[in-house]
Amino acid sequence: MKSVRLIGCLIILNLIYGCSYYEVYQSHYNSFADVDIFTDSDRFYIVHFNDNTWNIRNITILNDTIHGRILGIPMNHRLYKSTDTNGLNRYRQNRDKALFDELHFYTSHLSSNQSDSVKIPLASIQYLEWYEKDSETTFTIIGASILVLIITLVISV
Repeated sequence: MKSVRLIGCLIILNLIYGCSYYEVYQSHYNSFADVDIFTDSDRFYIVHFNDNTWNIRNITILNDTIHGRILGIPMNHRLYKSTDTNGLNRYRQNRDKALFDELHFYTSHLSSNQSDSVKIPLASIQYLEWYEKDSETTFTIIGASILVLIITLVISV
């Protein structure tokens, strides 16, 4: 009996600590209304073009064109690769917090010179994507798990 309780408590602690969910939000881009979104210094910008993705930094906007420098994406910003835009998406609170700083934008046109500088016309941005904590799903799953644990403990007594 004690082992069932101990295992149950460990499961609950694991769920509370490691079971958090996030939602995907998408918005069509309106170049004149949303231009300020690219000047937030706290954001980590990820540009998607065809099958490629980069981090874009040092963003400036001149003549309705984004100018910036592209870099590789560090490991702590690669959770988007497994993101399901219509499903449940799980993250680890202790490791994946950088996820909520990301702003993804998908473009149909990108030009670059031989260095790492790029130009992206604002009109070519198809949509924006960002992530927010899904507290409702997280609490529902943790609550259901606690209920199952209580039922298990009551039955095992």
